[in-house]
Amino acid sequence: MNKNSSGTRPKAYPVKRITGTPHWEEIPPLLLAAAPWYSDAVPETWFRACYDADYLHLQYTALGSPPKVWIVDNLREEVLLSERVEVFLRSNENMNPYYGLEIDPLGRVFDYRSRYYRQMDPNWRWPDSIPLHTNQQAECYTVQLALKLDTLHQLDLLHNNDLQAGIFRGHCTVHTSKGASFQWISWIDPQTPRPDFHVPSSFGVLQLLP
Repeated sequence: MNKNSSGTRPKAYPVKRITGTPHWEEIPPLLLAAAPWYSDAVPETWFRACYDADYLHLQYTALGSPPKVWIVDNLREEVLLSERVEVFLRSNENMNPYYGLEIDPLGRVFDYRSRYYRQMDPNWRWPDSIPLHTNQQAECYTVQLALKLDTLHQLDLLHNNDLQAGIFRGHCTVHTSKGASFQWISWIDPQTPRPDFHVPSSFGVLQLLP
């Protein structure tokens, strides 16, 4: 595993290989706990990942009050005004390019390709369909998705079974006629003065185990 620009090894989450359907209760969870910009506690968010011969499987469990979701015309852009979980994937430490998948509790996806810094192409789409399942309960919602390993290779994202990834949540706290307010929660503290995940320091590594 390569060192990052600061000369230290990035945080890593080991991803277990499975056969058959994921049994999420058997997958070690990762707590998203980095939210240094707020004095108040943020709701818990748990992330799990595993993979099989064809897919990388991801699951988010987001605790808290019923999620606030923006629905007017049911457009994909409404995800940006809604409670959501996010995964960023980058080809290299320069983030040229990187890819974002932002998913709300209804299963709507805002996907894009970008280059550092925030040079987004919102018209880009993930190259193939993404199996996706969401579930809302009284105290949490879950998002599960599966990404084809072939697609990760095609996008030059998977290198020696390492996938450079940012794992995030946008917890929507307020909806108004002018927009929405969020608490931004991350796996890794990006060491930025205000919430910003579109920076190299927000990424870790998902290590696909043999």
